[in-house]
Amino acid sequence: MTALDAQPAGNNTAQQPLPEGRIGQRQAPVWRWSQTWRNVLFLHWQVPTDRVRDLLPGELELDCWQGSAWVSAVAFQLAMVRLGRLPPIPWCTDFLELNLRTYVRYHSRPGICFLSMHADSRAAVAAARWLTPLPYRYAPMACARERGQWRWRCGGAGAAQPALLEGKFQVRGEAAPAVADSLDAWLLERYDAFVSNRRGALSRMTVEHAPWRVSPVTCDIASARCEASIGIPLSRVPSFSHFSTGVEALLSPFEPLG
Repeated sequence: MTALDAQPAGNNTAQQPLPEGRIGQRQAPVWRWSQTWRNVLFLHWQVPTDRVRDLLPGELELDCWQGSAWVSAVAFQLAMVRLGRLPPIPWCTDFLELNLRTYVRYHSRPGICFLSMHADSRAAVAAARWLTPLPYRYAPMACARERGQWRWRCGGAGAAQPALLEGKFQVRGEAAPAVADSLDAWLLERYDAFVSNRRGALSRMTVEHAPWRVSPVTCDIASARCEASIGIPLSRVPSFSHFSTGVEALLSPFEPLG
């Protein structure tokens, strides 16, 4: 069962307005990057509050849903990465990515905090680590759709190195926007992202895209060792899950905070 399953029948098809203030504290962000996120799989786990709080930079406040903290794994294809109006960047586009994130507030504004990020392009990882504070690491990945199921594998090289994420995922039902004030909207509709660089300094990136349209997902997960990168146990059965065919996004430059 996903969070969408818990909504009243008929409510999921109503288009919801974009969240207020989603473009961050600046009135007119300067968009630098554009990119497309395709075939996006969201896996969400409810986790102990104290364990997650210990992972956050001191400037960030843990954001909770009805008193509970959450960690999400997001797996997708990153495509059409471009700077301004330039063509897509060779060797740094059309690759697979898996990131882990949790939910935070900065001066009362909601956002996400990246805990770990993996990509299957060594060139993209090197460029991201050089140009941004994003904590990318290289990991081999594979994604395919077979007989109506999505198969994902991230990392791992045999029994000695279990995959960070491996499983089969079945999309159920039509895609719909998240209902306002629901857990789905709380998990999905976040437009500020925070990350600490290697010196511990906090930065913020602002993102702009259309509201997510997602479907419920049933999961058959063989390995969920992405927990190793954050030190918090995650079960092989997520609390909730979603799938989206994707969105086109605009990203602002990273802004140092403090």
